[in-house]
Amino acid sequence: MSSNDQNYQKFFDYIFARIETDLREVGYGDMSVNKKMKVIVTKFYSILVDFKNFKNISDKDKKAILQKYFTEIKKIDDFSIYISNYLSID
Repeated sequence: MSSNDQNYQKFFDYIFARIETDLREVGYGDMSVNKKMKVIVTKFYSILVDFKNFKNISDKDKKAILQKYFTEIKKIDDFSIYISNYLSID
C-alpha cells in the first residue's frame, strides 16, 4: 500500500470514527449506532461507486447520479459542470 493510500485510509477511518463518536454523544445506544453506521457506510460506498468513473460517463448519466444524491439542487446542469471540473483536478 502506498503512502498516499495509507493517508486516505487514515482519513477514512477518522471520519467514520468521528461519526460514530458523535452519534454516541448525541445519545444513541450501541444497537442504534451500529444500525446507523451500517446505513451510513453503505450509502458512502454507493456514492463512491457512482462517482468512480464520473468524468468518463455521459452528461445524461452524470445528471442522473447527481439528482440521486442532491435532490434539492435546482440547476443540476450547472452543478454537473462544477462537479466535473472539480473531479478533473489532479
